[in-house]
Amino acid sequence: MVFNTSDINLISSELVVEDLGLEIHPLDNNAESALVTYSGQEFKVKGYVELVWRLQEKKKKQFTTRFVVTAESNPPFDAVLGRKATREYGL
Repeated sequence: MVFNTSDINLISSELVVEDLGLEIHPLDNNAESALVTYSGQEFKVKGYVELVWRLQEKKKKQFTTRFVVTAESNPPFDAVLGRKATREYGL
């Protein structure tokens, strides 16, 4: 299974586990070999997390977003908000 990276939200497993202390949930479709492509590189997917977050300028407005977690511990990003979410949140 390959995800369309421009429409999904990505986050590194290192950030999820070590910094946020969150549990990674298995993918809904029980896929064992899911991949994402980001900036021309393929990354294996470990699962997902649901994050509640807000923009610093809009402290009162909160968002809940599902992020796909990479299996690689040190990808070239911490978190990436996909095109679909940025449009939905008006960013």
